Amino acid sequence: MAPPDTFSNALERWVYRNCASSIVCVELRPNPDLLFDWQNDLFPIPEGPEENVQLAQRKADCQLPMHCTGFVIEPVELDPVHIYVLTCAHALGPVFNAEQPIDVELVNDLYQPYIICDHMEQAYLNELQHNNQVVREYIRGFVVAVNCANDLLLIECTTVRFNVHLRCGMPHPPLAIAPQFPKPLRKVVMVSWPHPTRNRTAVTGEISHPGRQFDELYPENPLGFTMMLSEVQIRSEQGSSGGPLLNGQAEVTGLLHGGNGSFSYFVSLHNLREVLTEWGKAQERPTF
Repeated sequence: MAPPDTFSNALERWVYRNCASSIVCVELRPNPDLLFDWQNDLFPIPEGPEENVQLAQRKADCQLPMHCTGFVIEPVELDPVHIYVLTCAHALGPVFNAEQPIDVELVNDLYQPYIICDHMEQAYLNELQHNNQVVREYIRGFVVAVNCANDLLLIECTTVRFNVHLRCGMPHPPLAIAPQFPKPLRKVVMVSWPHPTRNRTAVTGEISHPGRQFDELYPENPLGFTMMLSEVQIRSEQGSSGGPLLNGQAEVTGLLHGGNGSFSYFVSLHNLREVLTEWGKAQERPTF
């Protein structure tokens, strides 16, 4: 009998295949002047010899778009007109703190969210082989909900924009929110988009702990996060923030907040479900 020529990670590969069409890259394009003024009001740079250098750096940073990962979720009621993308609020940068959370109207003033799906990224890469002048095509979305304390941001865009503006007629199936969190040492998968050029970044890992207090992990907390964080032994990068942590049924068990090189930390399933219920986007049934 011939030995197998692949490792037996069939379940992980199934999860990967089933969620790839649901993962998007989120590009937050700033209103530079408004963003600069808002950051100066919220986080003033102290006077001193480095003040001008720091102000110049902040002004330069406010010109740059921010990138993070997002994934499609399902609203409570069937909605064929809109697609809802869940991601992390901290991708907005220093625009809120514990005393002054940001609201939806101001987020949409400071940033214009744009989204590209996996299908259109693959189409772009295919076209790039024949035409090096082609550019990535994003579609405009709008922030419809934000919860600063739990690091969650919800973006809405229309299916018309996907189907007509992007010419993408492929499905973007919403990922179901898991009914319960995996037990410690259970295998999990994360698929993210850490950089505009790196879609389908897939990693596997193991659950370490279902929920740790934020302040136990991050003694300094200027943005005022209050959510519980699930600890997972899995690698992540800055642009992976907002990516879903998936169980063996391709259900979301957490949303990436950050990491320290050894472990990654995810907005807990409890906090996810709590906020989605508050927003009217919670769901009980799986979609795969």
